[in-house]
Parts: sequence; structure tokens; C-alpha cells
Amino acid sequence: LDHKEDMLSTIAPMVILDGGIATKANRKFLRDKGWRYLVNETRTGRGKWADLFADDSSFSLITGRDGKSPVRVRLVEQNVDGAKEHVILCKSEGRREKEMAIRSRAEEKLVEKLKTLGERIESGKLKDTEVIQRRIGRILSQHSRVARYYEVRLDTSPHPKLVWAMRGQLHEAHDQLLGCYVLRCCGAPTVDPQQLWEIYMTLCKAEDGFRCLKSDLGLRPIRHQKEKRADGHVFISVVAYHLLRQIVYRLEQAGDHRSWDTLCRIVCTHAYCTIVVPTLDGGTHRIRRAGQPDPIQRELYSRLGIDWTNLPTTKDCLPPATGSIL
Repeated sequence: LDHKEDMLSTIAPMVILDGGIATKANRKFLRDKGWRYLVNETRTGRGKWADLFADDSSFSLITGRDGKSPVRVRLVEQNVDGAKEHVILCKSEGRREKEMAIRSRAEEKLVEKLKTLGERIESGKLKDTEVIQRRIGRILSQHSRVARYYEVRLDTSPHPKLVWAMRGQLHEAHDQLLGCYVLRCCGAPTVDPQQLWEIYMTLCKAEDGFRCLKSDLGLRPIRHQKEKRADGHVFISVVAYHLLRQIVYRLEQAGDHRSWDTLCRIVCTHAYCTIVVPTLDGGTHRIRRAGQPDPIQRELYSRLGIDWTNLPTTKDCLPPATGSIL
């Protein structure tokens, strides 16, 4: 539907997409509909911005990220099919470390496979040239992420031997782009690169929300076979997520930006205990109360406005059991 037919016709929608579906055709579709968008370009497209990424002096640091890995951004304007797009070049130290670790593990696996194949060839266990070439092709296809950085060939003189070498120039060029990514924006309400970057980060929060719903909050699997029960299951999970977001939001307002997983690990050791005390007449007193939180847990409760010294305590008195079960 055209956004002009929407009830909120005075506000043009802002579509935020990940690189997988932010194709050139999809971006043109959004522009034709009059929708604003902020999308992530695929990793393969960042190479054409290598020269601009190399100029560190033109990047500005994202502020308000105390205790987190630094992110630097740069704004560039570009005309695409007659429309003006704002391109935000981003360089993240945390993302660079993550991509480098992934690439290193992939390279280790590739080299290990090549060494194993080379040993089989030199020992004479593999002699058929066509079979060896197929094995090489299979290994390279299984490790396509890093296979382009290596030149692999079979040397048949004087004895068959597998030879491989790193394409140093290509490897170094890719190394300079680790941690770099490109955002594209059209019709944004602001051209401040930091604000645009922060808007795009809401997509990460949405992805974290779906991940949390499906794992921590038990949205799936849905084992109900009746529609009303399945709707109730989804409704309870969504309500639980709203409660989760309220907790995280209050902590963020207090300057605590730790993830939900970290918060769960902190409080998981603070639990309720049940004390069972038998009486002389055969009855039982059950007292259920919270244990003593450690200093980190106390600090967390304080930021949430929870009085940990006055947590609810329940007391039950069970009468003596009568009769017997044979």
C-alpha cells in the first residue's frame, strides 16, 4: 500500500533492512513508494570504498559508548538513479576483532585440510590426477570464505606434490576492510552520521528481541494444536518480553548497558530457600525467604529500585497428617 493511504499519512515510514535483502532493486522499490530507508550494504560491496576507509582522519568517533569498543563513521553523498543517497561508512573495532577471529579459524581449517591432502599425495595413497583435482575443488568449495586468498595447484614433476601459497596482496587488502561496513540512507530526517548509525542499531535490538523471544522466553517450540492456545502462548511470550525490555530500559537510564544474558548470569545465584521446621504435634512450619545477595547483585537491585532487604517472605503452617495410605 502507498504510505499516503495510511492513517499516519503525515509520517513517511523509515524502513531498516539488513544487507541480505537491501538489493538495488529493493531500494528502488522503496524510493518509488516514497518510503525512507536505512539499509546495510553487503560485505562484498565495501571493497569499492577501500580508499575512503583508509583515510582515518575523515572519520568521527561515535560518542556515548563508554566501556564499549569504539566505532567511527563518515558521511558521503552519492547519486543513484537520479536519487540522492547518504552513505555512512562505519569502522568498528569490535566487529574487526570478530571478523578476524572468524577468518583465522577458517584459514586454519583450510590449511589443515590441504596439509592432510598433501600428505596423502606424497605418501602415494592418492595417485589419480583427476581424483586429486576433485579433492582440491571440494576443499576449496567447503572453505569458500578464505579460499580466494590461497593459490592451490598440483605439481606433478618429478613426483606429485600439492603446493599452495597465500595471495599476500589480496589478503592484505581484505585485512584493511575487516570491521568496515556501509550503510545507505535515503530521505532520512537527519544527515548526522552518528544519529543515522544509532537509528540503524535499532535493527540489532529487534534481532536481539526475536532471539530472546525464541530462546529465553520460550516462544518456540509451540506444541499446542489449538489456535487459541497457540495465540495465548505467543501473547504471554510477548508480555514477558515487554517486562524484560522495561527492566533493561530502567538499567540503561541508570547508565548500565549490560546485555540480558549478562544480567541473568549475575542474578542466577540469588535464590529463595525453603526452611522446613517440624512441630511437636506432628505439624510442619514452612518458611520461604530470599537469600543474601552479593555486592554486585545489590548494586543491580539498587539501580532497579528494588529493596533487597524487604523481599517477600511466606510462612505456612501445615497441620499433622491424619490417617494413613495403605
